[in-house]
Amino acid sequence: MKKICVVGSINMDLVIETNYPPVMGETVFGNNFKTVPGGKGANQAVAAAKLENDVSFIGAVGDDMFGAKLKENLKNSGVDVSGIENIGTSGIAMIIVSGGDNTIILEGGANQSVTPQLVDRYVELIKECDICIFQLEISSDAVLYAMKTAKDLGKYVVLNPTPVTGFIPKMFEYTDIFVVNEHEASALLDISVNNADEAKIACQMYLDKGIKQVIITLGSNGCVYNVGNEVKYAEAFKVDAVDSTAAGDSFIGAFCAEFDNLGVDEAIRYAQATSAIVVSRKGASVSIPTKNEVEKFLSCINNSK
Repeated sequence: MKKICVVGSINMDLVIETNYPPVMGETVFGNNFKTVPGGKGANQAVAAAKLENDVSFIGAVGDDMFGAKLKENLKNSGVDVSGIENIGTSGIAMIIVSGGDNTIILEGGANQSVTPQLVDRYVELIKECDICIFQLEISSDAVLYAMKTAKDLGKYVVLNPTPVTGFIPKMFEYTDIFVVNEHEASALLDISVNNADEAKIACQMYLDKGIKQVIITLGSNGCVYNVGNEVKYAEAFKVDAVDSTAAGDSFIGAFCAEFDNLGVDEAIRYAQATSAIVVSRKGASVSIPTKNEVEKFLSCINNSK
């Protein structure tokens, strides 16, 4: 069992489904409105915890009704919430789900109160972990500080640089595993990344920057990654997608949970199975499967060959 510490965001997702997303000035009917615990950091932590890893969290939620529910969801999923403070109002994500995909508007709320000083208050959680996972839905300065702290303590550092507007090039110095989707890869490199061949070029460009492990996810088109100096492609599992929320986050949590045990190739397959289950369900962290569910999914795939 790995010890994983996630430093990142926690949001309450306000989700509504619609036949198609509205354009500016347009009103459309929606249905199935619900509030669902989410946030990229929280989703990644829940994924790793449900896959039976020891997971802790450093972050902040609001001192409000959403904050209590968000902490409870993490705790019930097996995440240590001792590093989460209650500050102000909770982060909110307004999510429009249409055709199995989504559009998100984010209000950071308490997530913007995660500072280097807050990280220092819970540095013992970083000291105790093997792997530290970061995203950019909290202050970039806090992320950079925490990444350097983790690296100085000899921890394996994982960065999912989203939203890319928060990325600081110096973060590369402290990154062991770099996970981006095609849009993020394109924005950060200022090149086109629309297919596997272009993703392979992007992957090599990141390797040339000194990153040890690069993964570029392509949604339903699979992912590109490296094993040492070899750049490889893996197809996605084919499922009926109903909601892509948390798919990328669950992929990251699953890969981090298993790459040491299974090796990179099999960990990629395990992560793809996890995210395939997620997109076939509605919701964010509530859609993330358990270890038994992922293993059952993979067993069914193997038996069907």
